[in-house]
Amino acid sequence: MIEVVQSANTAMTESMLQVAAMSSAISEAVHQQNFVARRIAETVDGTATRTGEVSDSIAGVSDLVHRSGRGADQAAAAELSRQAAALTRGAGEFVARVRAA
Repeated sequence: MIEVVQSANTAMTESMLQVAAMSSAISEAVHQQNFVARRIAETVDGTATRTGEVSDSIAGVSDLVHRSGRGADQAAAAELSRQAAALTRGAGEFVARVRAA
């Protein structure tokens, strides 16, 4: 009878060790996933910042062209300005989606 109890105890110990190993593996996977998510968020924030800087630069070029009085250049600058605004909106929406995920 003692052998049966010892055998059951050994089996339970082995099962508990397996559960502990699985739990540790899951915890590590979650940790890695959180790390990657933070890195993605940092990258998205950096991209949004750079997009804003590009937008500002394009707006500056647009203003310069506008002041120069060239009609064709004004149209091109206006189109660049519209594209910069669309890029800024798109980057903002992307950042919002990533943060929500």
